[in-house]
Amino acid sequence: ALASADATRAKAREEAWAARAKVEAEAKRRAEEEAAATRQAAEAAARQIRAQAEDQAKELLAQLEQEKGQARVAVEAVAANGEDAAAGAEKEEQPQPTEEEAEWEVLRDGSDGLDGGVAGWSLIA
Repeated sequence: ALASADATRAKAREEAWAARAKVEAEAKRRAEEEAAATRQAAEAAARQIRAQAEDQAKELLAQLEQEKGQARVAVEAVAANGEDAAAGAEKEEQPQPTEEEAEWEVLRDGSDGLDGGVAGWSLIA
């Protein structure tokens, strides 16, 4: 009876070890599947990000080429217009007199359009 009990315990131990090994193997398999799924999702996300970055880079390059072409056309237009464009730019740069400066100029030279020959300085005096 004692030998039979020892044999039963030994068999139960072996079955427990086998069940434990089976559970561990199943857990390992599931973990590997989950890791593979996570890795595939990460790779897909990386491919999508890479594709978006490439598209954005292509758009920026096209925009840069367009701006470069516009700049070239503008430079050619300035060169074609020559001095006319330069003279126009100089006229734009000249500051307009302020209201006070305009009034002072009228008083100084007497060109305010008053009849009777009265000069601007005379009005102040």
